[in-house]
Parts: sequence; structure tokens; C-alpha cells
Amino acid sequence: MDNVPYFTAFSNQNWPTVKTLSIQNSPTSSFADNTLPALTSLELVDITATGLDIIKLPSLNALRLNIPALTDALHLENLPQLTSLANCLLDNLGQLTVTSVPLTTFVELPALVFLGMEGVQFDTFDFALIPAAEIVYIKDSPIRKLDFPGVVANLGALQLDNVKAQGGISGANFSSLYEIIVTRSPEFDGFNNNNFTKLQELVFDGTSIQLTDLLDNDMPTLERLTLSNNANAAGIPDVSNIKGILKYYKLESIKLVSFGDGCDLTALEELYILGNNQLATLSLPASIATLKTLVIENSALATFTGYDYPALTSLSIHDTGVL
Repeated sequence: MDNVPYFTAFSNQNWPTVKTLSIQNSPTSSFADNTLPALTSLELVDITATGLDIIKLPSLNALRLNIPALTDALHLENLPQLTSLANCLLDNLGQLTVTSVPLTTFVELPALVFLGMEGVQFDTFDFALIPAAEIVYIKDSPIRKLDFPGVVANLGALQLDNVKAQGGISGANFSSLYEIIVTRSPEFDGFNNNNFTKLQELVFDGTSIQLTDLLDNDMPTLERLTLSNNANAAGIPDVSNIKGILKYYKLESIKLVSFGDGCDLTALEELYILGNNQLATLSLPASIATLKTLVIENSALATFTGYDYPALTSLSIHDTGVL
């Protein structure tokens, strides 16, 4: 269909035998809720849609999009045969969400601000393809490696859940990144030589990083640090390179024997030490003026004396040797 002036929507269609569909040069603003089980090739060119949903096309294996008007959002979901976006020109697209689409080939998206991907199949994902991205969320995707350019200017939040990401994040300068959350990713094993100008929260839950790797990064603004269920956590590093900033510290199930020596915790407000059943020695500062919450559970700690925390409003110590 080419240059159909009154074709404003393609929705709620049930065409069980159609294999190829092309819509071009038409004021089509919607492509939704269609039943096209045999469709293998879809081409949408110069239509007027500013947002687009392409969902539940079980046979689609070729997609061509060239839609300058598509500035808002593109949602791709349940396209089990589609592996590539190489024929998509989406220079103005602001948001992309991909769910249950086994993509192995991506495309440069220079204006993209938000990217959410679940169930993609990239071997390597290159962040240079999305230079304007501010929020990136990747889940349940066996991406082996993450490539970052030397300078990452716009990325603000990065969340990785159940990815491989071997080598982790290393050797980049992040000028806007304020949050990194990595969960259920046991092959994520590196965090080295990065510079973070604005990083405020760092979460590693179920990774294989060496905790001493934290010392190889410049994180002067870090306020919240969570380390849990880490395969290589035999000890805890000196965090003096972020002194005076850290306000929230959570350590859970990481086989600590001791904690506190060399750590600057002068600005700390909340401390949680949970499930560290080998922890026998606690060397906290005798006084932390800002500490409001202290929770210690399931440890071998035998004593807890000599501490002065005037701002403390919540204290919980149980399943330990402390009487």
C-alpha cells in the first residue's frame, strides 16, 4: 500500500495467510492488535506514526522501518523469528523496548534516550550505538560482552539483570552515570579503572567481581553501596577513597571474617550486615555522628560494646553470639 491518503490506521486486522506487508507514504499513525500469523516481511516507510507497537508476529523475520516521524517510542514484543534491526532507519527515535525478540544485530540510534531489552541474544552490545541514551535496562539476555566508548557522556542509569557481561565494566569515563545495578549475573567479573563523576548508587548482587576491584575506580560521589551474594567475596576492601560520602552500606552473604578496618564511614547513616555467618570481628568507628540504622544478622559476632552513636534510632542484632 503506497500513498493511500485516508489510510490512517492499520489495527485489529485478521489476515491469516498474508506473508508480506508494505505500507508507505501514508498518514498511518497506528499498527496495533493485528493477527498476522503468516507474516514474514513487514515494511513501514514514511508513515506518520510517532509511536509504534509491533507485537505478536510469530513468523516475522524481516523488518524494514524508515519513519522520520517516529520520535516517541517503538515497542517490539513476541517476535520469535526476528534477529536483526539492520534494515531499520530510526534516527529520531527516543525510546525503544524489546521483549522476547532474539536480536543478534542492532542498529545505531543517535537520538535514543531510553533502551529496555529483555530476551535478546547479542554476543556483544556496543554502547557507542546509543550515544544519547540516559537509561539502559537489560534483562535475561546472554550478552557476553559490553563495549563502552572511552567517554560515556549521557548515560545516567544502567541496570543489568541476568546477563553474562564477562569482563564487566572497565576503562571508561562516565560523566553522568548516577546508578549501576547488576543482579543475577555470576559471569560479571570485572569493575576496573573507571571514572565516575556523579555515581551515587552501586549494587552488585550475584556477580563474581573481586571486591578489591572497587578500589580501582574513582567514585567520589558514591552514597549507596550494596554488595551481596558475591562468588569472590572473601573480604571487604578499604573504602577510604570514597570517605565522607558513603551514607548507605549493605553487605549480605559474602563470607566476611572481619569488617571495619581501614573503612572511612564518617558520613554513614545506614549499615546492614546480613547473612555473613563467618563474621567474628567488627571494627566500626567508636563514634559515627550520623548513623541512624544498624542491623547485624546471622553472624559469629560475640561482642558489641564501646560504641557511641548519638543519632541511632534503629538497632537490630540477632542470630549472633552477642548476648
